[in-house]
Amino acid sequence: MGWDKGVKFDKAYKLITSHIKYLKTELKYARYRKRLLKFLGYDYILLITLTNGCRISEALEAFNIFLRSGKRELEIRVRKKKKEAYRLIIIPKSIPDYDRKLIKDLNFERTAVSHYAAKTYGLNPHTLRYAFITELGRQHVNPAIIAAITQHSKLDMILKYTRKKTAEEILREIVNSL
Repeated sequence: MGWDKGVKFDKAYKLITSHIKYLKTELKYARYRKRLLKFLGYDYILLITLTNGCRISEALEAFNIFLRSGKRELEIRVRKKKKEAYRLIIIPKSIPDYDRKLIKDLNFERTAVSHYAAKTYGLNPHTLRYAFITELGRQHVNPAIIAAITQHSKLDMILKYTRKKTAEEILREIVNSL
């Protein structure tokens, strides 16, 4: 199973985006509009985590800045670094500006997003970061580039993991082609 807990990037993306479509449909009829808007925000934060391979706290900060400013490319302070460092986070185009206007006055917190991810999808948001890293490894992106994108301080961990995943995929292809 590995560090990504078996979560595939493309499946997670489809799962979250289909839930977003469901929430938008429900918003048209719901009495619990504020609650559904909150859930929509949580899904957007999870989507940012997945598509940027960032930590949930970094995605949350980027999302809150996006809500206020509308900027889609943001330099966000990297968490878990001893020295102050920043990373680029890009807000996906699948998060429309008109939704930003609907939810900009709501308050989003890291623990609430984590609880939502566990309850709605049965996963820890950090798993989405790992699914992103796994996907880049599957696409044969250089591990040094993966480390630069995700701001991992230890390249050896990414090397070890991506090599293992690539080796497992090659073995599966060989055995399944027989």
